[in-house]
Amino acid sequence: MVDVEISQITRIERGIINTSVLNLMKITDALEISMSEFFKDI
Repeated sequence: MVDVEISQITRIERGIINTSVLNLMKITDALEISMSEFFKDI
């Protein structure tokens, strides 16, 4: 699992808060995708 609070992930998804690169790396690691894959459609 991700070492990021679920409430924080929810706020990130809803655009309420921004996140750090470190937290984004934790999320992409948990999803087993690269950062470039995560951002490919943006």
